[in-house]
Parts: sequence; C-alpha cells; structure tokens
Amino acid sequence: MHSRFSFNRAFSAVRNFSSKVSGEVKSSSLWVTYNRLLVEKPVATKAITSGVIAFVADIACQKAFKEEPKDGTKKSTDIDWKRTAKFTIINLVLVGPLLHFWYGTLVAKIPGTGYLSAIYRVALDQFVF
Repeated sequence: MHSRFSFNRAFSAVRNFSSKVSGEVKSSSLWVTYNRLLVEKPVATKAITSGVIAFVADIACQKAFKEEPKDGTKKSTDIDWKRTAKFTIINLVLVGPLLHFWYGTLVAKIPGTGYLSAIYRVALDQFVF
C-alpha cells in the first residue's frame, strides 16, 4: 500500500491536536500558542523551530534530489536518517540559539527601521556572521 503525503490531512491533524491541547477549536490557536512561546521562552522556541525546519528541509531535499548509486543499480528511495539527525541536531543546538542572540545584537547595536539601518544589518549579517 502506497501512502501519499497530504497537506490537508497534516494541517487538519495539527489543528485537531492544537484544539485538544488548548481546549479551543480556533484554527489560529496553534499560531497564538507559538507566538506566546516566542515571548515566554524565545531561545527554546527558536531552537525547536530551527530543528523542525531543518528536519523537514533535509527530508524534502533527499526526496527531491536523489543520488544515483555508484554501483549502477536503480535509484535509492531510502532516507539517510543519520544525515537528517545530524542536520536537525546542529540546527536545534547551535543555529537556532546562535541566531537569536546574533539578531538581537544587530538590532541593539544598529537600531531603527529605515533603509540605511536595514542595509547595515544585512551587510553585517552576510559578511560578518
């Protein structure tokens, strides 16, 4: 039996889980909870977010860009879980928390919302970080 990924089923499952956890049936309750966690526990929330994004991105990358085996056999459809775990852990432990403090420092050292301050922050982000 071949199962296909369905965004509708996935989003429905997330909504159902969120409504059971929060006791609400609002579709925005997951978003509200996420934003509350960003305020209450910003480093942990950003670390977990970074890890989840890395996990999903690596699996999508492996599915989209399959390597040809060097021995000439047919293409492999297996996921390299060790690679995915490494990528996820690096983002969870290092990238997420580090970017939280880096962007906080950039905003503190170069305040403002104008074009010039944004250009300075982007330049420092791209060339220093």
